[in-house]
Amino acid sequence: MSTLYYIHDPMCSWCYAFKPVYQVLLKQLPDFVSSVSLLGGLAPDTDQPMSLEMQQQLKATWQRIEQQVLGIRFNYDF
Repeated sequence: MSTLYYIHDPMCSWCYAFKPVYQVLLKQLPDFVSSVSLLGGLAPDTDQPMSLEMQQQLKATWQRIEQQVLGIRFNYDF
């Protein structure tokens, strides 16, 4: 038996964008391959508002992803 390990960060924009691809991959795995999903890279919790600089950086990243990954849309309500 082989195992596919999927290590992802739920706060990662690219991980979010490729979730549909991962789900298709899982459906196509042969029976001798199991899958394990592991969370990693989680940002520390905070009650501080996101800085304008971080908002602009995220917006630029999300726009790049939306141009490169068909059908992915982000919520820009910061």
